[in-house]
Amino acid sequence: MNKALFFGASDISDLLQYVSKVIAASGKKVLLVDGTNEKYIQYGTPIPSSKLKIVEFESFDVGIDFSSFNELESFLEKNQQYDLLIVHCDKSSFIKKEDLNKFEFKYVATSSEKMSIDKTVDAITSILEQDYHTDENTTKMLFTEIFVNYVEVNMAQDYLEMILEKLPITWSEEPYELFFDEVDYSTKINNQHEGKINIRRLSRNYKKVVQQISEEISGLEDKEVKLAIKQIMRRSFAWGK
Repeated sequence: MNKALFFGASDISDLLQYVSKVIAASGKKVLLVDGTNEKYIQYGTPIPSSKLKIVEFESFDVGIDFSSFNELESFLEKNQQYDLLIVHCDKSSFIKKEDLNKFEFKYVATSSEKMSIDKTVDAITSILEQDYHTDENTTKMLFTEIFVNYVEVNMAQDYLEMILEKLPITWSEEPYELFFDEVDYSTKINNQHEGKINIRRLSRNYKKVVQQISEEISGLEDKEVKLAIKQIMRRSFAWGK
């Protein structure tokens, strides 16, 4: 089972739902887990009962109310049917430093807003604080940045890297940029209220990022992901979504 961690105090519930739906449409069994303070994914998912920990939504499963990654692992030991685990987390109480290396793919998502960056920095620092003054022999972990609602501002794009430079982190060469787009935002809001996932009206930039991340964390080939996206869009059009 592949595991992907998306860390950060920004709402990327729509991105992770789109990615989960695309990968599920290819035939893989996906579990998307909400480990955030704000319950971003949970509030964007139709939940018939608050007592449920797993809810099926748009052909993939959503995990809610897991108090820690340790609890989630215990669940997965008894339920080994998943091909891919996706976790969104923004707090050190959910995941520990020793858990990070269990993820093949690690991302940090922030917007340009200072609160988003500060909360993300605080959470990452609290997880890796024992290595804050690290020695040269400490193994660094690879993360990929995702910029949400990206706009040109008077701040260097590598600001996050600068303030986290003392932590045992190395960054991938190319970040993902989700440009601010009113249509993408309205699609997100409409999906939340309708309890559906429609990707048909997303901008070209957003669809490209969804495709790239889907390929990366699933191991699917480019043609397989493109076919899954086409199938989803075709069904949405046929159903009038």
